[in-house]
Amino acid sequence: MTTLVVQIGRTRRAIEKAEAEKAKLREMLEPLMLEASAQEIVDAPSVIIQPPAVTMSVEQVAAQLGVHALTVRRAIARGEIPAVKVGRRVLVPVKAWKDSMQAVTGA
Repeated sequence: MTTLVVQIGRTRRAIEKAEAEKAKLREMLEPLMLEASAQEIVDAPSVIIQPPAVTMSVEQVAAQLGVHALTVRRAIARGEIPAVKVGRRVLVPVKAWKDSMQAVTGA
């Protein structure tokens, strides 16, 4: 019971601290605003734009196929899945992966 009370207290303090930081940030941004309000900028979610992946790891390929990573490594060794070795890592080029999957499925 005391652990729960302590956790709730910590959470409440963390929320209050975050709200205070938001208010400070809003005050700093308001003079700089042209069209968007300071509130919109502070509350806007962060957006991270990532370029499309060029390669996939053995684990990512295994997850897509629904098999174990060792199964994928064996298929790479047999030449069934195209791959390149970069240092100690084995990577599967996405384009070659898609092309080989299209050949297998006939799509």
